[in-house]
Amino acid sequence: MSITVAAVSERGDRAVNEDAFNFVAGDGLGCFVLADGAGGHDHGDIASKAVVKEMLGAFSEQPAISKDVLQRGLDLARSSLDRERRFHEGAGRMDSTVACLLLDATAGRALWLQLGDSRIYLFRNQRAHLLTRDHSVLQSVIDAGLHRGSVRGAADRNRLYASVCAEEQPADMLSAEPLGVEEADMFLLCSDGFWDAVDEPLMEGCLRQSRNPREWLDKLFGEARPVGGNWDDNATAVAVWLGCKDETTFFGTRQDRGAEIV
Repeated sequence: MSITVAAVSERGDRAVNEDAFNFVAGDGLGCFVLADGAGGHDHGDIASKAVVKEMLGAFSEQPAISKDVLQRGLDLARSSLDRERRFHEGAGRMDSTVACLLLDATAGRALWLQLGDSRIYLFRNQRAHLLTRDHSVLQSVIDAGLHRGSVRGAADRNRLYASVCAEEQPADMLSAEPLGVEEADMFLLCSDGFWDAVDEPLMEGCLRQSRNPREWLDKLFGEARPVGGNWDDNATAVAVWLGCKDETTFFGTRQDRGAEIV
């Protein structure tokens, strides 16, 4: 199966884009990472970039679909953020979410790691399946049956109890077993600024109208954009399509409404 990738990131109304993303792929293997930084004093962007770099580095050193690779990447990311905190003045709260997908298109397997409220979706037969669980206080209250609302649109949805640097590492941060993948499966990694504005019915509807990942993300970012305005938050999405006929890899940002193809 071929792998097609498209990615879009927008700063929105924020002064700095603290989302970061990147991937490495070849010979049917791929590692795809998205991180959403935090920490104040404009250090969130440094944190997210460091996390992405270390996760990809761990995979590049050992290109395998294994939990050991994911844990190694997380350990390296934690160490990197510890160093960055000491180097940058006022960066004591520097931290980041992370969503990392490992994919073997040849063997048809996927594994993932996620901390915080960045998400990974699987789209199969054009239906959305959320593979991760938000590590937010509000989501845990909902899971306990103490609140019937939704995290989407909630003012306190960003209160997290797990992140790259948090002492607690939830058991569900790693996928329990490898997921079998099929031709035409689509994965979506996205930051909370994106999924808060784009619900699952819109994701599915735009997917049915799209021929490739680039069209899909263009439709999603266009449909969810406030009329005449910007996103309230940084918004980033990475789409990974298996077996798509269009085998071009698209990789770009939309700060200036343009896209770079490499």
